[in-house]
Amino acid sequence: MSYNYVVTAQKPTAVNGCVTGHFTSAEDLNLLIAKNTRLEIYVVTAEGLRPVKEVGMYGKIAVMELFRPKVSTHSGLGPATKMVLCFRGLLFFFFFF
Repeated sequence: MSYNYVVTAQKPTAVNGCVTGHFTSAEDLNLLIAKNTRLEIYVVTAEGLRPVKEVGMYGKIAVMELFRPKVSTHSGLGPATKMVLCFRGLLFFFFFF
């Protein structure tokens, strides 16, 4: 009996979408970039972009939308796909393969 083992050799490089807003704190301006199955979070500084976090997703991010809840001082993110997951005011929607 034979088995197939499939793994991704390289992180996604094509950008599906990006938004800016105050995601990590009320003072910092953030750039959030969706690259297929990854979400990259950067802080915008005078010197350029400083990476904060890179998150792998179990699905493909199709659309992102920024929103600010009434009870919060920083923004949340709503990327749109088929499944919904909420994490700290951040909405994720995924297309599963």
